[in-house]
Amino acid sequence: MREHEELEAKYAALDRIMHRYHCDRGQLIRVLQEAQEVFGYLPEEVQTYIAGKMDMPVSEVNGVVTFYSLFTTDPQGRFTINVCTGTACYVQGAQHLLEDFKRNLNLTDNNTTADGLFTVKSTRCIGACGLAPVLTVNNEVHGKLTRKDVSKLLRTYKRMADTESRQRIGDTPPNKERGHTFEQGMSPIDECRQRIGDTPPAEECPQFMKKAEVKENDWVSAGLGTDQEQPPAGH
Repeated sequence: MREHEELEAKYAALDRIMHRYHCDRGQLIRVLQEAQEVFGYLPEEVQTYIAGKMDMPVSEVNGVVTFYSLFTTDPQGRFTINVCTGTACYVQGAQHLLEDFKRNLNLTDNNTTADGLFTVKSTRCIGACGLAPVLTVNNEVHGKLTRKDVSKLLRTYKRMADTESRQRIGDTPPNKERGHTFEQGMSPIDECRQRIGDTPPAEECPQFMKKAEVKENDWVSAGLGTDQEQPPAGH
């Protein structure tokens, strides 16, 4: 039932896109671009739907979809990694980056991971030769890469996906320490009090010694004692 509702919502969004462009045939590429953003790809049924709404042959829509490399008719991962294999990037080792991504993600017979998180592809020159070797992850450009950066990038986007998933379903896990469960948003001082059962002496909670004289309501605003990741020092 939920999948059906999500699909209806996507088609409703597609209707709004075509209405915004007044179903103008001259705006077909823009409609297809935004449709792909909604659905993630352009399957035959979506192409047929667009053709019917814009009063044009399905073959014409399909011809545009198959001509431009920016369109895809296959399901894509949440993050699409396009490794540029143009001459400048190839010379700088782009092929090794592509192979490392596929090896790290166990991709052999297809380009998309089983969990639907990543799609890895090679692409022609993206016009950023000064950054070679370069790749894009969705709309983000990453240049001057080395093979050591492959695992780092994957970890970054996996953390991003995990964070987005928690925010979407509202399932941020409670703080846990020494077998105790603390309320989300509880300040570190209150957590320490709950754990010990009373106002803690400084030696039992050294991180809260007098030199850290911060108002308790500032702990949460600063992200301390929560699941929020802190920025590096100096930022």
